[in-house]
Amino acid sequence: MGPGLAQLFLAQGAYLELVVDRPPLDPRAAAQAATELLGYCHDTVQDPWTAGDGMVRSTVWSLWWD
Repeated sequence: MGPGLAQLFLAQGAYLELVVDRPPLDPRAAAQAATELLGYCHDTVQDPWTAGDGMVRSTVWSLWWD
């Protein structure tokens, strides 16, 4: 089964919250997803492996811009 879909749940100023229907289940897949997010929000994702740790099995992802 491939990666899930992330849908916008909340947008408030420089803060977005996404709901993920099928989050990554292992650190490598989470790091890959974090690398993809890096293209959209470099303030949230500075290190894909560290960001991926918080994304594994998480159904809510928070993004922000400074």
